[in-house]
Amino acid sequence: MVYMLVEMRGPLPWDRCHDKQQIGKIKKECADDDLLHKCPPQMAEITSHLREIDYYTRPDYLRMYSVFEDIMNVNGIKHSDLFDWEIEKRPAGHGAQSTEKVNKTGKFRKRISKIITVSEDVSMQKTSKTSVASSAAVEGTQDEAEEKQTPFSTKEFEKNELGF
Repeated sequence: MVYMLVEMRGPLPWDRCHDKQQIGKIKKECADDDLLHKCPPQMAEITSHLREIDYYTRPDYLRMYSVFEDIMNVNGIKHSDLFDWEIEKRPAGHGAQSTEKVNKTGKFRKRISKIITVSEDVSMQKTSKTSVASSAAVEGTQDEAEEKQTPFSTKEFEKNELGF
């Protein structure tokens, strides 16, 4: 999962390599700071957690989700925001989309380019842990409250349907 998210921000360190042995070697030798240099600094908490556990240990999905929530909160991103590949802008409070177009340098793209990355942040230790409950705080109008609510509850992360 981490490699996929990192690749969304740029090429992986082993991107041009085709030899499986060499790719494995690069993965083992690549420091997390180098891997995550174009990612928000909070991502280091996820890689740190994953390195603490083994293959048979169930990851703390609530912890990882909380990191993503923190990244969203710090950067003013809401669950209701458009994805960067969405062409049309949804009207406020509706699931359907309107015909109003968003230009290619829309609000979301500008916001993403302003996200501080690991290589820009001098204090990786400042990674804050935001609880899922705090991100669902309700302030202002009903529309604002709906935008601040998270799509998942804490109980969703307690489920263990695969038996890990």
